[in-house]
Amino acid sequence: MMMKLRDILPKRPFILVLYIFLPSRGERGIVRWMADKDKEKEKDKVNLKVIGLGAVMAVMVGTVGLMVFFYGQWQRVRNNPLQAQEEKAQRDIAEVVEAVGKLMVLPEGEVPTLVVIDDKENIAKDQEFFKWAENGDQMLVYRQAKKAILYRPKTNKIVNVAPVSERGEEVEEASPGGEIAP
Repeated sequence: MMMKLRDILPKRPFILVLYIFLPSRGERGIVRWMADKDKEKEKDKVNLKVIGLGAVMAVMVGTVGLMVFFYGQWQRVRNNPLQAQEEKAQRDIAEVVEAVGKLMVLPEGEVPTLVVIDDKENIAKDQEFFKWAENGDQMLVYRQAKKAILYRPKTNKIVNVAPVSERGEEVEEASPGGEIAP
């Protein structure tokens, strides 16, 4: 049975609007327009699928890339743990020297020794220099310049500075914190 436009109109009012605005197309134009709309919806669905698949692939490639990078790092540390520890120690020293260098002038031409205070009670008993030290404080020791600097990273402040003397050597000038014997 063949349907005519007037049979469809009461059921779908939007077709009536199209028919009013596009009277020259008649039934055939409206049917073609409806078919085109259905094709566009399917294209949109396909486009969403392609975009979703692309996003999943990008995440997978990124994950594999990170896995390869971290596996390489793990292998490097596993094969040479001392070198990895030495590199970390050098980075730590550089960070502390940079932070302390912003607060005071540091001796040049020498790489300091970094000491982290982890037991303030025992160390404070032995030397006056550590009287205000707290756990977590860091001390830079410049042996050639004969200077020790106690730095508190929590507050970004220098707690104490003192000259360093070798055992048995007298100190010419002492700071209020006392001298440090290595």
